[in-house]
Amino acid sequence: MKTLNPILSLLVLLCLASACSAPATVTAALPAVLPQPTTTQAPSVTLLPAFTLTPSAPTATVTPAAAALTVDALRNMQFKLPVSQKTVKLVDGKYEAGSGADYLLVTMADPIAFGDINGDGLADAALILGENTGGSGVFESLVVVFNQGGVPTQWADIQIGDRVKVNSLAIQGQQVVMQMLVSGPNDPMCCPSLAETRTYSLTKGGLFLSRTAP
Repeated sequence: MKTLNPILSLLVLLCLASACSAPATVTAALPAVLPQPTTTQAPSVTLLPAFTLTPSAPTATVTPAAAALTVDALRNMQFKLPVSQKTVKLVDGKYEAGSGADYLLVTMADPIAFGDINGDGLADAALILGENTGGSGVFESLVVVFNQGGVPTQWADIQIGDRVKVNSLAIQGQQVVMQMLVSGPNDPMCCPSLAETRTYSLTKGGLFLSRTAP
């Protein structure tokens, strides 16, 4: 059996020892594609469908109590007198001033009628004013007063005679119906006895006598 060369054997041993003691190198393989960063999306919002409000039916117009004319307001209002054409303010249905040729007495007589004569939904009034200038005559007139939102406003008037007696007044549509006594052929002016029913119609031009009946 052959014996190895001592020098050669030593070199073999050194090589083996070097191969066993060398540290192993591990190379980690990088991924071919790097992961992309994650993007957070905003949450979606669903809009409500558009809608249209439907207007409700109009409510009926109600006349407030404050807008109603009162007898007290009429008996204390200002009038332009149909006969003398003077402007006076009544107090409790009466005005009196002056003396001699300047004397004037104005009185508001009963009855007073209420009703919507101009069709605006508010109750107007019809009344009688009498004017006396110091003599025996009392010249009376029919006056229509409009209700302007609760404020009495003189609108139209017409003279009806000397010392007539009005028994009743009524507003019917755009007319005033008056039942009265006037002087007959044999009556003294102080004491009328002839019954008469008159209908006065209201137009844009004022009042006019549209019908007379016994």
